[in-house]
Amino acid sequence: MFVLRTVHATIKQDGNADARDTQPSLPLASLRNHHAYVLLGDPGMGKTSAFNVEAEAAGVKPIKAHDFIELNQGQSAPNGKTIFIDGFDETRAGAKDGRTPLGAIRGKLDALGSPRFRLSCRAEDWFGSSDELALQALMPGEEQIGIFNLDPLTDSDVETILSENHGVTNPLAFIREAENHRLSDLLKNPQTLQLLAKAVGADGSWPKTRQETYEMACRKLGAELNVEHQAAQKNSVANIDDLFSAAGYLCALNLISDNSAFSPMTTDGQSALGLNFIDDREKLLLRAALHTGLFHSPGDGSYAPVHRSIAEFLAAKFIAGKIEKSLPVGRVLALISGADGGVVTELRALAAWLAVFSPEFRRRQIEDDPLGILLYSDAKNFSTTEKTLILSAIKTKGDSSLGFEWRNWHLQSFEALATTDMKAEFERVLRVVPNTLGDQLLADCVVEALYRGEVIPTLEATLLSVVREQRWSGGVRKTALRAYLKRYRTEQALCAALLEDVRTGAVKDDDDELLGVLLENLYPSHVTPEEMVKFLHPRKDDNLIGTYWVFWRQRFLEQTPDDLLSRLLNTFCSVTPSVWENKTRELWEHNGELLARGIVLLGDNVSDETLYEWLGICLDDREHSHIETGVKERIHEWFKSRPQRYKRVLQIALDRTADNAHFWWNVDAHLLGAPAPLDIGVWWLQQAESAPTHERAKIYFQRAIAIDHEGRLQGGLTLEDLENWADVR
Repeated sequence: MFVLRTVHATIKQDGNADARDTQPSLPLASLRNHHAYVLLGDPGMGKTSAFNVEAEAAGVKPIKAHDFIELNQGQSAPNGKTIFIDGFDETRAGAKDGRTPLGAIRGKLDALGSPRFRLSCRAEDWFGSSDELALQALMPGEEQIGIFNLDPLTDSDVETILSENHGVTNPLAFIREAENHRLSDLLKNPQTLQLLAKAVGADGSWPKTRQETYEMACRKLGAELNVEHQAAQKNSVANIDDLFSAAGYLCALNLISDNSAFSPMTTDGQSALGLNFIDDREKLLLRAALHTGLFHSPGDGSYAPVHRSIAEFLAAKFIAGKIEKSLPVGRVLALISGADGGVVTELRALAAWLAVFSPEFRRRQIEDDPLGILLYSDAKNFSTTEKTLILSAIKTKGDSSLGFEWRNWHLQSFEALATTDMKAEFERVLRVVPNTLGDQLLADCVVEALYRGEVIPTLEATLLSVVREQRWSGGVRKTALRAYLKRYRTEQALCAALLEDVRTGAVKDDDDELLGVLLENLYPSHVTPEEMVKFLHPRKDDNLIGTYWVFWRQRFLEQTPDDLLSRLLNTFCSVTPSVWENKTRELWEHNGELLARGIVLLGDNVSDETLYEWLGICLDDREHSHIETGVKERIHEWFKSRPQRYKRVLQIALDRTADNAHFWWNVDAHLLGAPAPLDIGVWWLQQAESAPTHERAKIYFQRAIAIDHEGRLQGGLTLEDLENWADVR
């Protein structure tokens, strides 16, 4: 399956070729009326696939640029058809003078009478204004040549491609894992998406460690993706390790010098660092590395690493190799540290990966930035001693610095600590009586590791003790509870006891976060709809949108299966309006969604009395309806196709309010303002005939007259009927 792609134009600002304004995205298909345009994109962005779709719509087939030049295939295109010239960068890759291939294409197009055409090219092989000006000479009249950049894939595109093209059974889980491994940017390029999907496999079996994931991704990206470029460059496939070294060297220069990009050769007015100015004593394959998927180009002839995290990984691997040979660690630190002697913030991830690749660098970095190692690299394969040192350093940092990070991290990173050899250390950390900020921070790291990492046996009692111990912070207790429920829950009795203790206050829960976590995990499997009412109460912290609020406002309904809707609605009918108001007014809107879903799915199968009761769960004690307009409209639509049901429920409402002086307000509110059937005037006149009192008869007659005022004399009711009834009375 090919997803429909979008593009964005870059146009000159005030005639200045160097100042360009990026335009909003638009569908590629919307350009079909253009006389000519150029489609630019990074390697693997899907230019050829996009051309195939557009060419098919035009009734032609794309032509490879070298075939168009060498075989005169363009002349065979029928008159009036658009010519799609694909892979222009492949002809330019092997040319001594990059301008020659474009000149050849221009000549062929001119000989054909300047027909409609499209040209695709890698962004890095497009010469910008000079190429644009050359093609402009082929445009008719005042029309401008269009220069468009292919947009990255959208999230929806990624899901579709993973499912339809790569057989990934759970695309969302695949995307989450990519995010957890810090590779989400690679999903936006169809080629790198394909590489990740193939390497991971259709069943989503990701490598066991972040280091393995990066190694896999870099090796796939480092392989030349375009055989045409290999042939054009007259090179055999380079050794991947040699390309790694070259790419690592360039990435190290990129990060340490804070240089944004490279170019094959620096020219006047170009800010990118030219390869001709780089010290390359080892004759690394720098130029070849730039043409791999490890680098991308914005379209101005310069190159930058495809992603900063990839650059940090490769640079650290390269520098570690130099340290192993002879490069002093002190010299490396001098290059990446600030005036205070610490690694500059922008290079924390580089230093973290250096700790992975260089044992000599590791001990120093554990002491200096233990969290950085966990957040930015991979400590999974560190020894037990080294992991324990990381935890010790985190506590030391937390105790000594008020400015130390507190829960400002990528939480999945802590799974690296959760290995079975760490059980004794984890027990020790969680069994202490917390006295300092360092104790809290250390415990937070451990419970996050247990929640996200592999299961370490027989820690369930320890986690439950943390949940019940109020001296631990709310964040530590909440994550400990999540870890227990996700990894260690075995005995339902323990969960039920904890839930009841939290509800009654035996276990302190000042912000309802523990209760929210328990409800989202135990409903409806272990807590019935009938029991849910007792967990309703006003939010303890009005400023907190936490797990308790989110559960009731969102997850409660999402987790309620259709076969429990009737029981849930019946239970809520037993809650009086005053109780709703005393507990939490916010749930009325939530009840509206519950009511609409129940009526649409079950309304035809319940009695009129039950339906009437259900309609009352959104009313307060003043008969005001707390329900969103869109939800009301769904209920109105349901009644609209069931006029007799409307009348029967209306009759019940009248009977229930016989002794209420303000009965009409109550009746109208109970039906949530649903539009009456077209023949309701006749029905009201019939009610007037049988009304128990003269006063009621007058009110019912007035309702019939109101139909006339509304201009709805339909369904058999006439003015004569109203006049005759009034005369008789």
